[in-house]
Amino acid sequence: MGLRYGALRTPGRADLWDNIEQRIISKLTILDFAYREAVKAAEVLRDLHAAGEPIGIEDVMISAIALTNSLVVVSANTKHFSRIADLQLENWLI
Repeated sequence: MGLRYGALRTPGRADLWDNIEQRIISKLTILDFAYREAVKAAEVLRDLHAAGEPIGIEDVMISAIALTNSLVVVSANTKHFSRIADLQLENWLI
């Protein structure tokens, strides 16, 4: 979702989404957001709100998928993702 949204917001780059699909998405395994992930997302959201540090629901959902599948989130958005307990996070841009 985030890649598609970014591509749609990039003016003058009608080909950007095609490039993303061919070079990135075609090499990924897409994971479901199902029951276990929804339960974990609710817990993450509760914890963030209790700490007074809410983040966007998209980032909560990404985190829940990573946490329930023992995966690492790769993102430059360390401001949001670093707030989530037990989440493994890597920023490949630094």
